[in-house]
Amino acid sequence: MEKTPGRRSISMSFHKTRAVVAAACFPLLWFGHASAAPPGVPAGGPRPEPPSAIRGELEAATRADEASSRVHDGESERARKLKESGAAATEVARAESEAWARYCAAVAARADRLLLLAREHPDDPAAVEALRHVIMTTRGFPTDQARRAVDLLLRDHVRAGNISRITGTIFVLFDVPEAEQLLRAVLERNPSRDERGRACNDLADFLQTQAQVLRDRRDPSKSSKEYGGTWREGLIEALAKRTHPEALAKEAEAFYDRCVVEFADVPGVGYFEGRTIGDIARGKLSEIRDLAVGKVAPEIRGVDVEGHPFRLGESRGKVVVLIFSGNWCGPCRGLYPKERELVARLKGRPFALLGINTDEGRDTLRKSIRDAEITWPCWWDGGTGGPITTAWGVTSFPMIHVLDARGRIRFKDVRAQDLDRIVDALVAETEKPGP
Repeated sequence: MEKTPGRRSISMSFHKTRAVVAAACFPLLWFGHASAAPPGVPAGGPRPEPPSAIRGELEAATRADEASSRVHDGESERARKLKESGAAATEVARAESEAWARYCAAVAARADRLLLLAREHPDDPAAVEALRHVIMTTRGFPTDQARRAVDLLLRDHVRAGNISRITGTIFVLFDVPEAEQLLRAVLERNPSRDERGRACNDLADFLQTQAQVLRDRRDPSKSSKEYGGTWREGLIEALAKRTHPEALAKEAEAFYDRCVVEFADVPGVGYFEGRTIGDIARGKLSEIRDLAVGKVAPEIRGVDVEGHPFRLGESRGKVVVLIFSGNWCGPCRGLYPKERELVARLKGRPFALLGINTDEGRDTLRKSIRDAEITWPCWWDGGTGGPITTAWGVTSFPMIHVLDARGRIRFKDVRAQDLDRIVDALVAETEKPGP
């Protein structure tokens, strides 16, 4: 989001507004990693860049896309007020559809220009960044710019030293066969062991995403509309005909194992900074093997923001909502009001909400507690690479798991709109007198 964007919530990541949030939450992941200084340039000093035919166009497109986003946000707000005023549903839908179409057309036109430049200047130092920009801004569009960007990456940049700027976000194109081909090609052909290691982890994540989408497809409460609109239904159907979720999940697990065996010491980038590929993969394997629904959750031991220790086991006998979150993450902060309401509504009942805060510094968490934004106990994990977050295999935020009163994991990766229903049912189950 943005699980992905962060890699969280693929369904939300295809919407333009979620893409903007994800850009704010995960800038380091998108922009890749620092490389060694070239000969004659001091380590850590500025790296001179050859003249670029793309850089200026990319910067202009970025500014223009941000402006288009603000315009669309304003139009969406007007449509919301139109709905609140009692306007006919068809009138509201038309206003929303026309606003979205204008936004898509403007962004797509700029993406077409960047694609042309990247095709004509494959050796340009800004080519990979331009193609990343195209993917991240048009991934939710019923057009082909994102796929064309992947085609150019396959043609020109498989061996690039900065390809992890792309591979870490390519999971959003879970239904594009060329995206999977790109990840496999980087893993097998890139000369950099670091880039291959990151691609191995990214390929595992990509396959896990595909598996989850196909599982969701079996759930009658969900539909392909959650993954960007009805136009994706045919793409998801084609994916379902090619494979099935159990095979994808098994292959993903094998690639995580490969990360541990071959690439354990490769440093992570973005919000994985501070963790190695081995750390990340071991957490994912633990999440797959030890944190399955129905299993008893392992003990969590940590400290709050003031250094006072507490344990997950202290809440045994209560329904527990575990939320991996942080003030650095816009969607996480957006859930605070709902979480406060849940805590207040279930006060005195067998329920506990426990947070795992991933802010790097303590002061932001202290302020949120002081200002009553956060009204529930939190472990302070010291960053997205903290020990609790790593042990639970969390790589997207917010991440919500729900445990029953016996400490069993009953629901994983819960959507915010489902949280009240799930918690209320489990609390009622807990309060029900025994036979």
